[in-house]
Parts: sequence; structure tokens; C-alpha cells
Amino acid sequence: MNKNLKTLVIVESPHKAKVISKILKDAGFSSAKVIASVGHILKLEDGNAKAFNSGIFPEANFKMNLKVASDKHKIVDEIKQHSAWADQIFIASDNDRSGEFISWSILEYAKIPKSKAARMVMHEITPKAVLKAIENPVAFG
Repeated sequence: MNKNLKTLVIVESPHKAKVISKILKDAGFSSAKVIASVGHILKLEDGNAKAFNSGIFPEANFKMNLKVASDKHKIVDEIKQHSAWADQIFIASDNDRSGEFISWSILEYAKIPKSKAARMVMHEITPKAVLKAIENPVAFG
């Protein structure tokens, strides 16, 4: 891992962002930037689906009407801006289904190429766990 590369880490919570940022700086990642998505960036918009007007269309293979939530446009723009700057991007959302969806939505809606990004999987926010996760990224499929 080249610590001198411009590194962007995207996490779910602002508190995690502060802690991970300090861990990376202390470990010598001088140009690391850690930002928070503050949870999900997408919202399921109401649609004209026949079933419950839910924004999910069973007749179209359950296509969903997803949009960036109105309070998340600024965050998505910030992620896009930093993604253009970064040499390597790690998405460190929680390691569960919700976290997987957040990772996908960040890649998709911030237009981050999969070739430039990887998942950073950890089960605790400690220096050992964060550094192990950044040294062992998981490629997006």
C-alpha cells in the first residue's frame, strides 16, 4: 500500500470519519481524506405503480424509482469532487446488506469507476482493524 497516494475513504457516520481519519494520519497516510455519507444517499420515490404507489414496479421486474435524497445532494457532490482528486477510493460502509446498498449507491450515483474503488471491510474501528482493512481491500464485482 502506497501511503503517499491521495486516498479517499467514504464511511457512513461522521464520528467514524473522524476516528478513521486520525488513525490513517497517525499511520502515515498524509493525504488521506475521510468523509461520511451520513447513511443512505438514496430515497425511494413514489411512482405510479399499481401496487400501493410505492415506487416499486412489480410489472417491470420490480424496478425501483430511486433518487438522491434532497438532503444528500451536497454530500454526493462532495464525494464526486473528492473522487476526482483521489488516486484510490475505499468505501467503508457497514458490512451488512444496508452497507452493501450504500456502497453500490455511492459508486452508482457519484459515478465512481469500480476500477478506482474497493470495499474496506472491518468489524471494529481500531488502528489494527482499519490498517488491516486498508491493506486488504475487497474489489467490487
